[in-house]
Amino acid sequence: MILFALFQATLVLELFVFLFFFFPTIVVYEKLTSRLSKSNALGSSIGSCTVDDDCGVCKDMTKEGGTIEPPNYPNEYSSDLNCLYEIESPTDTKIELTFTEFIVENCCDFITVFDGESDPLNIALNGYAIPEVITSTANKMTIKFTTNGDNTMILPANLSPGRWQAKYKFLAIESRMTVPFENATIAEADL
Repeated sequence: MILFALFQATLVLELFVFLFFFFPTIVVYEKLTSRLSKSNALGSSIGSCTVDDDCGVCKDMTKEGGTIEPPNYPNEYSSDLNCLYEIESPTDTKIELTFTEFIVENCCDFITVFDGESDPLNIALNGYAIPEVITSTANKMTIKFTTNGDNTMILPANLSPGRWQAKYKFLAIESRMTVPFENATIAEADL
């Protein structure tokens, strides 16, 4: 009887291990992904936007771009955030990021924009003035949003609590055009 009970316990344990490793949706730490991957007749992707954990949303996604927002937007964002927003546009395009609202705690909260996955495009951004438009050099951009443990932002009277929103759009990468020389003579130079 004891042997039978041990056998059943072993089977139950093996079942849990199997479910844990082969069905990751059961795991609590799950990556929230908002992804568009439709293809047009030429087979090119229309782009994607991925948000880690409970870090806000990518919304209004189209083949031209979309919008990213932190958690609780348009209300005040939370403290102790460490968020990544990864945007990928179709091949042969680049990404233009425009902040439409920008109230980020001056001392301790930061938005850092990376060209691709890790190369910095710009220094960490914070404050109350909307930053300049930021454009990637290729079709990937990563935005990192970090907040400190204190959510006591002292703001000028005319500003709302800490929040931000950014719109991104996909731009064609201008290709270099070569013009053939016609009726031209190339002379040898004396070196």
